[in-house]
Amino acid sequence: FCRSAGEWNAIIRISRLRTSIRWRFIIIYIAISLVAFSLVTLFTSRIVEDSLLNQRVNQRMQEVNDFSVNVSGPLSRTDAESLYESAIAQGRDISGRVLIVNESGIVQIDSFSVLNGAQITSREVIEVLSGEKDASFGYHRIQSESGEDFWAAYYASAVILDSQTIGAAVFSENVQD
Repeated sequence: FCRSAGEWNAIIRISRLRTSIRWRFIIIYIAISLVAFSLVTLFTSRIVEDSLLNQRVNQRMQEVNDFSVNVSGPLSRTDAESLYESAIAQGRDISGRVLIVNESGIVQIDSFSVLNGAQITSREVIEVLSGEKDASFGYHRIQSESGEDFWAAYYASAVILDSQTIGAAVFSENVQD
């Protein structure tokens, strides 16, 4: 089939347009702009995420420190009822688990009533009980009763009475979100 001169001119113009330097620069400019925008968005979201995470950790560390001060008296008197009520109330407040362990790392009170009498050997508890740190936190992958893995944050603080570490308070909460 034959094309008219006008059709050929239009085809040549479109062909030149696609291969012209101006269009190449426009496409490169758009591509570079999209990559730059994507990188800025990624870095900004990462910074905001880190900031929010640090804020949450600082808040929980303050809460576990305050709680450890409040339970020092009942722990020294081995007032199980008072310790249990405090652990349950605090567990509700943080939507997590509260453990109170003695100086040997043996759980005296578990707000879930599962680990009472068990020895806790997490890094955070060992650091606090050994006197290496006054407070510690870390992340752990835990398996639920249904067999699913999830991430939890442990916050531990020394329970101190008369300048002696008599135990530790431990908060545990799900940090999947």
